[in-house]
Amino acid sequence: VCTIIHAVTAFIWSDFTLHCFSCHPFPFTSLAMDPFRTWWRLLSHTLGHSSWQHLSGNASLILLVGPPCEKEYGSRTLLRILSWTAFTTGLCHNTLGPRNAVLMGASGIAFALILLNSLLNVHDRRIPVTFVLTCALWLSSECGGFVMNFLAGAEGGDGVSHLAHLFGALVGAT
Repeated sequence: VCTIIHAVTAFIWSDFTLHCFSCHPFPFTSLAMDPFRTWWRLLSHTLGHSSWQHLSGNASLILLVGPPCEKEYGSRTLLRILSWTAFTTGLCHNTLGPRNAVLMGASGIAFALILLNSLLNVHDRRIPVTFVLTCALWLSSECGGFVMNFLAGAEGGDGVSHLAHLFGALVGAT
């Protein structure tokens, strides 16, 4: 689905992803005037991507860690987790994210699955070392990126929603 959406954006309608599959910051959304589009974007932003590289990076991670998670938790449970991740990252971007950026991509879902995957070997309620190491490696870089973007202000930054990564990881870990 993500590939089809990106192909439509690349070859047919250049603003397709921006208009239908991106989450806009709070000042540019309105539950009162357009509730369907606002709610839709809180979930559908994970289907739109800014470039082929963005799409292939997220798809690679999801295809790598998604199947073991689906095998362990089942399709319905995983769909609920992914929906909550999309909603949470969209809402966090909507309320806490930069006012000059739209959110798109499944990076939050990729991070949720990475942490969920690292929890597959929980035995006797003990936290696996893989989970601790994954948190330390991935989240330290995301926290650093978030701080650097915050310090860079509205005009700077790396164009990555570290906030979506962090909240996606939080949903995956819980």
